[in-house]
Amino acid sequence: MSDGKWKNIYSGFFFLSIGIAICIGAWKLGILEGHVPRAGFMPFLAGMVISGLSLLLIFLAVFGRQKRGEANEAKIKGDKKEGSQRIGVAIFALIFPIFLIQLLGFLITIFIFFFFMFKWIERQKWRASAFTSLLIALGFYILFQVLLEIPFPKGIFGF
Repeated sequence: MSDGKWKNIYSGFFFLSIGIAICIGAWKLGILEGHVPRAGFMPFLAGMVISGLSLLLIFLAVFGRQKRGEANEAKIKGDKKEGSQRIGVAIFALIFPIFLIQLLGFLITIFIFFFFMFKWIERQKWRASAFTSLLIALGFYILFQVLLEIPFPKGIFGF
């Protein structure tokens, strides 16, 4: 296995241990009381997401295909500058919703955030970006508004 695969495996196990630790701490706080979420509910979900993504990283590192060849190495070197720029844009994208959420409301802001991430950071097609963002916003709505009855900040449009 190459250095890159080992780095992914090591970082995958590192974040898996963090995710498990978060889940254990959240479990001690309490997850649910009937249908009402308790203090550990959101941290438990976050720990599960971190753990799941870490397992996916490990799985892809072990079983995924690895690109080889000098052309790929040159492409990687050229992509480092672009990758740094994309990280800067992603950090901006994480901060910008803080200012939009009170104006536009949670659902519209989360749609815009994910659309921006998919279209300009991940460089997906317009339709795929819009559809995936819509599904995520609907998922948030169903989970929090419908199932857990946790209200979102409402913007100028009233939702």
